[in-house]
Amino acid sequence: MVFIPVMEISGKIMTLIEDAEKELIIVSPYVDIKNWDKLKRCLKNAIARKVEITFYVRENVKQDLEPIRQLNVKIVFVKDLHAKIYLNDTYGIVSSQNLYQYSDINSIDFAYTTETDKERNQLVKLIDKYLKNSKVVGETILDTKVEVEEELNNEVIIEKDEIKKNIFPLNEIDLIRVKEWFQEIFPEIKINSTNQYVYCNNLFPCGDVMFREGFEIRFFFNVENNDRFIKIIQELSFDNNNYKYERILITKKPQSPILIFVPQEVTDVQKLIYDYVFMTKTILDKTRNIKIQNMFY
Repeated sequence: MVFIPVMEISGKIMTLIEDAEKELIIVSPYVDIKNWDKLKRCLKNAIARKVEITFYVRENVKQDLEPIRQLNVKIVFVKDLHAKIYLNDTYGIVSSQNLYQYSDINSIDFAYTTETDKERNQLVKLIDKYLKNSKVVGETILDTKVEVEEELNNEVIIEKDEIKKNIFPLNEIDLIRVKEWFQEIFPEIKINSTNQYVYCNNLFPCGDVMFREGFEIRFFFNVENNDRFIKIIQELSFDNNNYKYERILITKKPQSPILIFVPQEVTDVQKLIYDYVFMTKTILDKTRNIKIQNMFY
């Protein structure tokens, strides 16, 4: 195997798509190519070459799959899918990167490409063993094109109806997504979770973070200069976020302070996760060089 430079991962994936002659397999729990024109062009070129394309995506996740449905490719839903694999007739790429345009722009991912048939065949065996028996979209064969279009239209209408609703507080599945994103982006952090919250230990130098009622910073009890951290964080501007946030500061002695960013009218959990990741990186950037002043008794 050969590791791919971080800044070249998306380009290598698109090259893999362009190199496909008969078969293309894309294993990506989360997919967002709606505005990724260059990648969509690669997929359309593969379809024009009569390449058989299969997408494996995560089951029970709210995401817009209409752009790949429109390509008339095979979509397979897989419960608890977390792997990311891109495979054509001759080689494969294993990566931490989902086929998500945001990941291409903002995330730090790693990837490697196979060098030998043996390495590629190992990936094929993994897909055959763990993924191929999962649920295929449209397993019931429809007789006419009209019926196919009606099925897709009905699905789209359902998605739009769901999008209009406030989905906050998050359900168990959405919390799993939050946990997985933070595990990938901040692998050094210990993360605990239940069906009601996600808890990131020592995410910031000044405290832990809980995702429950919102983005909840729980400052450490024995930090003498908590007021400085609170002031810096409260002065940060998140006006470019996808959602507006109500800020709530709880200071009840002898408890340590808690600062909560409560999102308003959440309709898309993925956009909320983008906000949470951006807020985390911003706060880390502004506080990482501040020396902790511990209390001594």
